[in-house]
Amino acid sequence: MNKKNTPYEEQIKRLDKQYYNLNIYESDDLTRQFHVVSAGLLNYLPQIPYQRHEEIFKNILLHQKLSMIEQDAINLINNIQVKNFTTHTVRLLKSSPAIICTFHTGSYRLINLLLAQYGIPFSLVISQKVLQEQGNMFRKIFSSLSSENSDDFNLINAEFSSSALQMFRELKKGKSLVIYMDGNTGSGSQTNKNENSCLISFLNQQIMARKGVGFLSHAACVPILPVICDRNSLEEISLQFFDMIYPDIKEERNLYAEKTTQKIYDLVSPFILDHPEQWEAWLYLHKVARIIKPLATNTGSPHESLVDKLRFNKIQFGLFKISQHNYIFNKSNYVSYPINSNIYSLLSRAINEPVNKDCIDVNLFYELYKNHVLIHE
Repeated sequence: MNKKNTPYEEQIKRLDKQYYNLNIYESDDLTRQFHVVSAGLLNYLPQIPYQRHEEIFKNILLHQKLSMIEQDAINLINNIQVKNFTTHTVRLLKSSPAIICTFHTGSYRLINLLLAQYGIPFSLVISQKVLQEQGNMFRKIFSSLSSENSDDFNLINAEFSSSALQMFRELKKGKSLVIYMDGNTGSGSQTNKNENSCLISFLNQQIMARKGVGFLSHAACVPILPVICDRNSLEEISLQFFDMIYPDIKEERNLYAEKTTQKIYDLVSPFILDHPEQWEAWLYLHKVARIIKPLATNTGSPHESLVDKLRFNKIQFGLFKISQHNYIFNKSNYVSYPINSNIYSLLSRAINEPVNKDCIDVNLFYELYKNHVLIHE
């Protein structure tokens, strides 16, 4: 007799089917998001063929949805696989603070449920939007799971300019912090020029990564505990804890912060390489991207006088709309250029079928062909 699926398993199956059948081109917003993710995959994981990008993008949205519905699924905690979370680690976190740093991978919010279940005092560092929309829910979850004092859980707005000082004070009170290293917000405004960031190597390129975790670890003299969540399958979730990273107080603080930031990203890089669809931050990687290895272009194209049929180069460019305005998106540098409706119509048509060179204005053809927007059939 076949085992009957639980309501949770049935929900997962429905969502899996829903996102598999999702038509991303029916929504201007989804189309734009897809091209941004495709640019990230091309630049940072060029070994993945473009033909897989749409599938990966849909699965990113699926995993994002699953992480939302599982954030308060208390029953899941007893069914996930927890690696390297020893009794010694639990005792250590209950007696002294650490900075628990994680990433937006897998069902990344389950770390909060696990800590609450073990009665480990901690403060969760989140964006202002999440705090406003879900702050009360986080507090209720902690109260329902932990028999400890409700003061053992707190929320910190990552976007407040005083957030770093708040975090330092929480650590000095003996409370650990949970911080998402790859969040698209941080202490103050997060940009790729923020002085709170440092340049690190990441996959095939570089990024500007926030170094506040290392800086805070050194200043407060507390260790960093990296943890990564992943799914072996849609129903099988694991949390992998890594060895504590202890600050070297003799080392210059900024140097330690930068070295530690690189070390932590080096831990997650192999996972993202193997499971790109489980990393939500592809959706906003462009905000911190640093391109050092330009995308290869087709230098072997025939001379334009020999070209007849042309297609849109959808591997290296994208088309999308924002509020009825048309844009072409260069994936190699994440730059969008406004275009008029006639050019948008022409390029849209060239996505699905070849267009004849004779139907295109000579000057326009030269610009589009020279810049590899249109390529020969």
